[in-house]
Amino acid sequence: NFGYVASGDKLIIVDFSNPSRQKIVGELAMAGAYSIAVKDSYVFVNYWQNSKQYLGAINISNSQAPVLEGSAEIPINLASNFLISENRLYVAQADAGLTVVDISTLSQPIKITTVVTPLPIQTVSISGNTAVVSSEGYGIYIIDLASLAVVGSYNYLSYTNLKVKDVLLNGNLAYVL
Repeated sequence: NFGYVASGDKLIIVDFSNPSRQKIVGELAMAGAYSIAVKDSYVFVNYWQNSKQYLGAINISNSQAPVLEGSAEIPINLASNFLISENRLYVAQADAGLTVVDISTLSQPIKITTVVTPLPIQTVSISGNTAVVSSEGYGIYIIDLASLAVVGSYNYLSYTNLKVKDVLLNGNLAYVL
């Protein structure tokens, strides 16, 4: 029962096995750490080193001594949401679109591509070969993950005053908040 926090200057591992007495059990210094995703015994965190951006693969099998086992220089600007589906990490980037990273070898993340969206995006949801990303104030974009291309969009702001905050894709339905 562990929780993982990217605190801006480090990865923090918190033991929640006793909810009334949570405690920090491990830390790893990582300048600029701010987005996180977990798969098996690895945590993926974007961070800065020598004025460059990296995606780090941290082995957390020993929660008291996390180890940065691999990293890749992947510009992940303003990452607002990480999502793992199968062997891919999807990163919603406010200024770039949807970045797709191969994590089939957990300790060696490899950037596949960035699907550029016309406007900034905040969140991503996936079902099968389809991703839906939300663009706060602008609507949603539909991305075909097989071709890694934007295949559709829906701008509903001309009908309402709502702003998209999140999206969840379940089968053929997208739930927009």
